[in-house]
Amino acid sequence: MGDGDMRWELKTEDFSVVKRSTTNGVARLRKYVVLEDKSAPVRVCRDELVVDRHSASGDASAPFWAGESYVEIPLITEVAVPVLTPRIYEVVRVRKVTICETNSVGGVTRTEKLEVIR
Repeated sequence: MGDGDMRWELKTEDFSVVKRSTTNGVARLRKYVVLEDKSAPVRVCRDELVVDRHSASGDASAPFWAGESYVEIPLITEVAVPVLTPRIYEVVRVRKVTICETNSVGGVTRTEKLEVIR
């Protein structure tokens, strides 16, 4: 180049897209126990001793017996007892899926141009 010559470099910007992974949150699952009062109607029975006494009129010619005697009568009572039986009522599967979609990413690029003016 001679004296007074000028040299220019013209530049441009290329456009490309890079992807970066970032964490956008955490999923937290909690398993807990809920207590619930339940009841069911149950018919239960019990024995009670009933002694019926009536006046008697009649011949008392039978001799008295000596000593004492006892009669034992068992009295039965039914009791309702709750039975708790664990069972699985639901199976929950937790998994992570990746969903991909196409987004448009735009940006402004710069390019240097040269125009000759006379």
